[in-house]
Amino acid sequence: MAELQFVARERELARLQVLLDRALGNQSQVCFVTGDAGSGKTALVSEFTRRAQRANPDLLVAVGNCNAQTGLGDPYLPFREVFSQLFGDVEDKLAQKAISPENANRLQGFLVHSGEVLVEIAPDLVENLIPGYKLLATLARAKSFRKGSIEIKPRITCIDSTGHALYRTPEPVVVNVIGASLPGRLATGYSDLDNLLFGGLPEKYSVLLSSPSSDEREQLIKKFLETGLNNRQTTYFITSELGQICELVETYPTVFTLFLCNARADVMIKSLPNVNKLKGVESLTDIEIALIKTFRTLDPSNNAPKRACITILSDVLLQHHAVITRKWLGSLLQDLKSKGFTTLVVMDPQMHPSEEFQAIVGLFEGEIQISERETPMGLDKVLRVRKLYNQRYLENEIILTREKARAMAKKYGWMNKLEHLIRRKEAGLSQQTINQQHIFEQYTKTLKALAERRPLIVVLDDLQWADAASISLLFNLGRQMTHSRVLLIGCYRPTDVAMGRGGERHSLESVVNELTRYYGDIAVDLNAATVHEGRHFVDAVLDSQANLLGEGFRAQLFHRTGGHALFTIELLRDMETNGDLQQDERGRWIEGPSLDWGDLPIRVESVIQERLARLDKALREALTIASVEGVEFTAEVVARVQRVDLRGLVQRLSREASQTHRLVRERGVRQVEAQRVSLYYFWHSVFQAYLYNELGNVERVYLHEDVGRTLEELYSDQAEHVALQLAWHFEQAGVIDKAINYLCIAGNRAIRLSANEEAKRHFSRGLALLKSLPESPERAERELELQLPLAVALMNLRGYSDPEVGQAFAHAHELCNQIGETPRIAAALHGLGAFYFTRAEYITAVKLAKRIIRIASKADDPTLLLLIGHNGQVANLSILGDSNRALMHAKQVLDIYDPKKHLSMLFLFGHDIKSVTMSYTSINLWLRGYPDQARKMSRDTLTNARELAHPHSLAFTLYFANLLYHLCHDVQSLQELTQEWITLSTKYGFNMWIGISKIFWGWSLVEKGQKMEGIAEMQQGLEAYLATGAVAFQSNFFAMLAEAYGKVGKIQEGLSTLDKGIAYVKMTGERFYEAEIHRLKGELLLAQGSDEAGVEEQYDKAIDVARRQGVKSLELRAVTGLTRLWQKQGKREEGRRMLQEIYGWFTEGLDTVDLIEAKTLLEELANK
Repeated sequence: MAELQFVARERELARLQVLLDRALGNQSQVCFVTGDAGSGKTALVSEFTRRAQRANPDLLVAVGNCNAQTGLGDPYLPFREVFSQLFGDVEDKLAQKAISPENANRLQGFLVHSGEVLVEIAPDLVENLIPGYKLLATLARAKSFRKGSIEIKPRITCIDSTGHALYRTPEPVVVNVIGASLPGRLATGYSDLDNLLFGGLPEKYSVLLSSPSSDEREQLIKKFLETGLNNRQTTYFITSELGQICELVETYPTVFTLFLCNARADVMIKSLPNVNKLKGVESLTDIEIALIKTFRTLDPSNNAPKRACITILSDVLLQHHAVITRKWLGSLLQDLKSKGFTTLVVMDPQMHPSEEFQAIVGLFEGEIQISERETPMGLDKVLRVRKLYNQRYLENEIILTREKARAMAKKYGWMNKLEHLIRRKEAGLSQQTINQQHIFEQYTKTLKALAERRPLIVVLDDLQWADAASISLLFNLGRQMTHSRVLLIGCYRPTDVAMGRGGERHSLESVVNELTRYYGDIAVDLNAATVHEGRHFVDAVLDSQANLLGEGFRAQLFHRTGGHALFTIELLRDMETNGDLQQDERGRWIEGPSLDWGDLPIRVESVIQERLARLDKALREALTIASVEGVEFTAEVVARVQRVDLRGLVQRLSREASQTHRLVRERGVRQVEAQRVSLYYFWHSVFQAYLYNELGNVERVYLHEDVGRTLEELYSDQAEHVALQLAWHFEQAGVIDKAINYLCIAGNRAIRLSANEEAKRHFSRGLALLKSLPESPERAERELELQLPLAVALMNLRGYSDPEVGQAFAHAHELCNQIGETPRIAAALHGLGAFYFTRAEYITAVKLAKRIIRIASKADDPTLLLLIGHNGQVANLSILGDSNRALMHAKQVLDIYDPKKHLSMLFLFGHDIKSVTMSYTSINLWLRGYPDQARKMSRDTLTNARELAHPHSLAFTLYFANLLYHLCHDVQSLQELTQEWITLSTKYGFNMWIGISKIFWGWSLVEKGQKMEGIAEMQQGLEAYLATGAVAFQSNFFAMLAEAYGKVGKIQEGLSTLDKGIAYVKMTGERFYEAEIHRLKGELLLAQGSDEAGVEEQYDKAIDVARRQGVKSLELRAVTGLTRLWQKQGKREEGRRMLQEIYGWFTEGLDTVDLIEAKTLLEELANK
């Protein structure tokens, strides 16, 4: 039958409409459309979105698909596709007919707003979920991207008057800034089309932008007409002031003058003063088109300048006579060039931006050579663009006036931010692991912000193949997208979900259940609809076109198909092909004379079999190879594997396989490296599965290898983008080494996206495959390549202190020992050291750091190992109370560290080594009695961490900065900084830092008088911290909590807490806060009214510990406390001498609370 329209399913459409109405009312909704393969899920949703957009002119739709072959391990695949469309990249989905042309136009038109939302709200998703370069390329293809009154087609570099780049795109393309709203040529990237539009034309032109001042404009035109700027053969100028052009042409006579205009412009020209003095003007009006042209060939003896002027003012001309006009103008320009003319081309900036008009504009494009120094006016913004075009570079410079440039920067400053994000990738700064909760938060906020401007429908298809990260994000969106104009529609096959994954329950099942509890009935079940409304569907399909098919035919068809959507439609198409369905003389469908229901297939697979049987051998073979690549496939891959001519194959796929047999569809063309690839997809996944399952095991293995190697060759340096696909092909082919390699690449990419479950799956799969290879040094190397990042993924999932994390790093360490000297031992030992440190097993951590330093002494390039080893000792010795040696190791780190060489370690280890070292140093300086140096070091550390813009490093730095404020008793500064710390840690899901920051926030509340609220906050913070499995730094936290208990009068709770702290110190050796714990115990015992001998004992212990450790600041505190006790006991002079001795040692920090209190007490003792 002819192309069938969508029919029936009105009940399901009405159900979806109810949910959309709620979403449009700012009550976001979630819906799941379920049904077996071929039940019509995608068709239903497509029809619904089509109707919805027709009824709602501002509604946007974005569609994301999961992948049967790679979806389980491809993090956020459907959500990445949704993002691509929301930010203007619509070609693929448009080719698949997943979105309508109208929706594609809406999405592209929304790009100005959506791009701003992206960089303002979700900057971390650029280069992670959506490539920044791809976004800029989308801007380049957009038909209408306006900046103020200027329209551009970027990729571009914008520089200021000093040559500083404001933003830059990754590769050169054609750009046009040609007036108020005039669109320039779209850079197609396809040589055939380029040659059609632009081939054979003059290569060099000049273009001038209309400036705001008529005087400036006149000067520039004058210069063009007098000199032919830089000897270019053709120039063109954009303006709508015809009078000025005519006057200038009269002033600077042209040998050739041409006007292409509509009737309105024709009248304007006639009414202009002196118009009759223009040489040889004739006027012809044909409906809306007036062609006025004059051509007078110069006499060879005439020495006058060869000038020509062409004015184009008619979009009607270009729309209705595009082909003739293009050919004629091309010939004319060639003729002028051959005669040595300098030509001025004038265009009206208000003309309609039709495709035909863009083609004409292309006639006047080319190399633009205008620089600031060559212009008579002060211009301070230059756009420089380049594109590799027909195997040559054309370099363009376009001048923006100061006023327009400022307007652009003010209105669309987000472009600068986008370029900044891309630069960070170039500098290696965007490879940081982004916390998964932060991805969820930014994605959610982005959709909410976009929905404030335009309501959204987000469709996620084939969720049965979704990765764990996508399913988690779906759940997060479902729960967090409240009060927004968003409708989420998920489609999946319930039978596939019920089967589970790897023997475990499918994660989508629990998400659907939870969201159902939250929203109520959100399912649209097409399996149930087929059972209850199958016959109605059959009737509706038949009656969508004129027919004389009776009840008998309808009953037999329903009996055959059961109302299954795919089976019904495909069977009807087969019946048409076989002559079982025919059309009468009036075009009505009737039964064919040879119809025999007994001969018709009873399953959809049989229909497919018959359809494929009609193919010739070559086309059948091509589709079989395509099925090995997947539901989506590449013509270039099929052609190379089949060893046939690519153009011939493309023609057969696009015509026979697509139009005649309805087996595949075109998806579009993608640029890969310097070549294009032609993408197709099977009409339905059932077709692909049938062809693939027909293959024998042996043939399938060989084809997987052929497809894998061809894809590898095709994508070359961009193989990372198809790493999962390559891993799957090579695993199926038994090429284990390559499969492991691409699993490793995919796993590392997943870690960068915080898709740690997927990363764990890839590395674990690689390790499982590795076991099939014989033991060898090379195998041990490969195992280490997988084991180390697996340990990192586990650490990200469970924290440093989880036993499985320790086992993973320990195994990596064993592999390093087995292999011998390897640079990876640094990462293994660092991870293992961090595991032991976090679990407060400091002695073991010290031994590991010492070993790293020993290994470094034997290495050819010891720098990295020395940094890791000394940095480890800074942390270990600091917390053990050996601040002096910790400072010595810190000096080693800071002397060695070179940000140009070592900043990348930030991504290897999760934090910046310089920030860590400086943070510990600030505390050690304070402990040893140098408060001013400590505060300066802390400020410098914060500045360094903020400049890095690395969240985990900043969170680490904020702990030590707040600890220093706590030690200095600067409550106000601590509160301000802790608010930043809590916000940062919550934003990025740093659970350990969230707990610790609450402890500090609670302490500050107690100091500010909010005593009970503060205590509760501290208790919750400590519980949250310990819940992460971390143990370190508890001596600090116990002391802070005990101090707070003392402030609120809960002395016994405080003493119990300090006893826990003392026991913890003895158990772990964490002694950096030991002196303070004893001092605080003395303070609380004194407040309790305990025996003064016991109080003095605690002060003495504190003083003894402080002196042994050389921590003068804590010694001062303990001595001050003891002096007060002695003052009460009448031993003023002994106390004064002891306090004076320690106070006199200090040379700085005299404005800090401890030193001020000591000085006040000394004065009090002296006066008495």
